[in-house]
Formats: sequence, C-alpha cells, structure tokens
Amino acid sequence: MAQENNPSTYKTGFWLNKDNKMVMVHAFMTPNAYRIFNFFLLKAVKEGKFQELSAPAIEVVKMANIKDSAYSTVLHTESKRIMATMIDMQDATGNWKLRNLVSDMEYTDGVMTCSFHPRVQEMMNSKQGFTHIGYSQMVECSSYPAMRLYEVCQRWEDTGFALYTVEEWRNLLGATKKSYEIMAQFKRRIILPAVKEVNETTSLIISPEYITSGRKTTHIKMHIKSKSETAMKGLNSSNVNISTVNHHTVKGVEEAGQQQLSAESLTPQEQEVAERMRKKYKLAQPEEYIKQYGVLYCQAQMEYVRQVKKAGNARNTGGYLKKALDNDYAGHLKSLEKADQAEAAEHKDKALWDKQAKAFFADKEEKHEETPLELWEHQRISYTNKAVMEAMKAGHDITAAREKADKIFRDLYPEPVA
Repeated sequence: MAQENNPSTYKTGFWLNKDNKMVMVHAFMTPNAYRIFNFFLLKAVKEGKFQELSAPAIEVVKMANIKDSAYSTVLHTESKRIMATMIDMQDATGNWKLRNLVSDMEYTDGVMTCSFHPRVQEMMNSKQGFTHIGYSQMVECSSYPAMRLYEVCQRWEDTGFALYTVEEWRNLLGATKKSYEIMAQFKRRIILPAVKEVNETTSLIISPEYITSGRKTTHIKMHIKSKSETAMKGLNSSNVNISTVNHHTVKGVEEAGQQQLSAESLTPQEQEVAERMRKKYKLAQPEEYIKQYGVLYCQAQMEYVRQVKKAGNARNTGGYLKKALDNDYAGHLKSLEKADQAEAAEHKDKALWDKQAKAFFADKEEKHEETPLELWEHQRISYTNKAVMEAMKAGHDITAAREKADKIFRDLYPEPVA
C-alpha cells in the first residue's frame, strides 16, 4: 500500500503545515468534527488540491481517532456539523469576515469525499507563514480547546510564549458560553484542563501566566517549552553518551527533565510551597498543581486541610489534600468568581451610565435629516446584507451573492443625484 494511504504513517510522522492565518481563525467544532476537518486538510496539502478529496471511511475513522463503534453514524453527524461551521476572521480595526469551511461532503459505498470552500484554499496560501503541527499529537487530544491550544502554542514555540487578551483566548479556544465570561469559570473549565491535556499528550510543555490590571485579568501569556529540549538538557547535565542511550534511558531522562523544568519555572515563593506540599503532605509533583491552580489556591487548600486535621477529621492528610486541590474544598475559586461577578456588575453599571449619558447629550444635538442619497445608500446596504445572510444559511458564495444583490438593487433603484 502506498505511504499516503496507510493510516499508520499518519500516526508515526505526519505533520500538517497549516497557514498561520488558518491557525488563528475563530471556528468552534466538536472534537470529532475538528479531527475530520484536519484530516482532509492534511490530505489537501499533501495532494496539492482542495476539491474532491476522497478516502476510505475506515481510514478517516482511524486517522481522526474516532472510538465510537457506530462510526458511520458519527461520520454523518460530524460531517453535518462541519458543513454548518463558519469561521470568523476579525482584525484590530473591527473589520470581520465570515467564511464557510467546506462546500460539500458525501459518503458513497464506504468512501468519504470532501471539497473545501474556495476561500479556504486562499487562506492556506496567504503567505503569512506556516505552523508545523503534529497531526498525530493533535488528534490524541480529547477536547476542542486542547487541540486549539496545541495549535496556537505550536505556532509560537520558537518565540517561547503566546500572548493574547482574555477575550482573544476565549475566541481561539471556542469558549463561547456566557458562563465563560467569568474569569474563574473560564480558567477552571477551559484553560486548566486544556493545558493539562496538552502537557500530557503532546510534545509541548505549557504553563499559563495571568496578567492583571487591578483585580481584572486582561491577558494570558502561555509559556511554551519543548519536551525534546528538556530531555536533551537532562542528558547533557547527566553526562550521558547520547549515541549509546537506549529507549528506557531516554524516557527516564525526559521525566527527569520535566521535573527539572517544573522547578525552574516556579518563583522562590512557589518553590517553597511546593517543597512543603512534597515533604509535609507526601504529594507527588506538587509543581503541577501550583502551575495549574496558582500558589494562592494551593495555600488555601493546605490551610483548609490543616484546619480539618486539627479538628480530628482527617488522617491521611496527603490524600485529603489531593482531593481538596481537585475539588476546591476551600472554596477559593468561588470567592474569585464572586469578585469577578462584582467587578462585572460594576462595569455593567458604568456602561449603562455611559449609554444614558450619550442618549442625553444626543437629544441636545440638532437632529440631522438624511439626504436622498444617504437614504438610498442605507437601503442598498440593508438589501445586500439580507442577501448575504440568506447565502450564508444556504452555504453559497457570499461575495457572489453580495455582488448580485447590489446589481439588482441598482437596476431597480438608480442612485439619486447628490
């Protein structure tokens, strides 16, 4: 069998060169849908075409790491989700574009066929640089936020960090639920699980840093290191002959290197707390808890366990501390959530005041009557926008729909003379 049709070769060494513009788009999918989409994107890049890409359904299942035995139903359901997905591209000036990803997908006699929207091909050749993504690592991630976090951090691996606003991270990771506007919920349910999964599954080691302005978290900086670099550092410090080291030695050195990296990435205060957790509570890898939850969170849980032990209600304090850390027995996150809610309410009140003030002063200004040309322009924009929305729902070309609607409107209603 040829290499490009052998599913096992994807697992061992297939890399997807994804255009940076494509990496940064906002498009939420289920994990299975995103794996299928990237499988066909990988196939498109390898074959040099974006239309009529075919592969046996069983190959898609294996390469997309779909574990459900009723795979034909899964493929049908996830394909519909891919067809309904649009990407949202925004720039710093507030301009935006909506694009469909796929123009059609079909399943015939055990073979899946996918054709990308023409604009996707343009985006994959935008000349903004490429990100070298480990396809086999990405599909092992079980959640969409983890896959997206891996892609974004893989783009910035050479830089050593990825820095975006909290709102940008929400968009990039698909955290669109209203509840994730509360920082404590976004951190606990999206950021921390995604970081943990990327660190366990991929070749990257990521640690988040939360940048605040006052009490509000405004930016998140993901510090990025490669496990291979860490392993090499451990090898050099141990004076091991690389040419003769075996698989077990490399694995041991990688683990040692990761522990060394964990200690090096902590502040002196965090190292002190980690040492207390290790010695007093016999907790393995306390650095991971500090990196995931923060030193204040860990100290709150330790104080809670101390009080419980003092009351005579805990014998195995190490095991109890682990449960406290995993479940927030001390209620630390709830207190942060209340603080975030209070701050959000404060901002909401200020926004309402600003709105009322603007309305008040607007009433003081002289009203401006639209000219015939201005009224015509507003009606033309409304007419073309309606046509665009209908084209989006139907999966048609948005640009063509806009141009056609504009021509029809101008034919029906000639532009008035200024």
